[in-house]
Formats: sequence, structure tokens, C-alpha cells
Amino acid sequence: MANTMNWYSHLNTPTDAQKTEYLFWQFERLWEVYNDAAVVDKSLPRRVANDIIEVSYNVIVKEPIPALQHICKVAGIPWTVGIAKRYQAELATLNGYKVNKFVDLPEDIRAVIRTHYKDYFEAFGYPM
Repeated sequence: MANTMNWYSHLNTPTDAQKTEYLFWQFERLWEVYNDAAVVDKSLPRRVANDIIEVSYNVIVKEPIPALQHICKVAGIPWTVGIAKRYQAELATLNGYKVNKFVDLPEDIRAVIRTHYKDYFEAFGYPM
């Protein structure tokens, strides 16, 4: 995103470090605003308002059908045989799908990410 928007939205081209810092700031701000609106109990375990459904990416990937059943239950959507068949068919199309492989980030960048995204990682149980 930063590389595609910056060339025409600034009078001067920002450095990579400035773009990276902006992305960190932007995520932190979005996460802060979301949490202020969503979380009803700041203590652990995390508890969000009844009209919000939080599901981590890892849960959806590891157990997609139970995750979808949970989403439907919380949203008040009955889980039917038809819905189950539909999702099973969708999952079958993903056979052989491989997630993207990214290069390992240098430790200094990983440390910055852990600092900036600590609350997010903890909220969804991602390893730090």
C-alpha cells in the first residue's frame, strides 16, 4: 500500500523508514480505536461486546468448520446441513493451497514489531 500511494500523495518521497513508521502508527491507531469500541472488559481473558465476533486467523486455518459454526452461532445464524455442505465444498477447492512464504525478518525489525503490536499478538494468542 505504501509504495503505491506515496508517489502521488506527497510533495517529497518518504524514505523506507518513514513509510515503515507510518505503517506502524497506522496499525496502532486502528487497533487502539477498535479496542476502545470493542472491548468491554480490559482484564484478561479478553471480552468484547456482544455484537463483535473475534476469530484469529490461526483458528480459521486450523479448524475452519468449528470456527464458522462459532461465527454463525454468535451471529444468530442457524447451522444447517446446507450451510455445512456449502462450506465443505468451498474448503475442498482449497486443497493443495499453500500459504505465502515470506523471508524471515531481521531480529531488529522483529523486535520493533513485537513492541508495536504486542497487544494485538496477545489478544489473538499469536507467538511473540
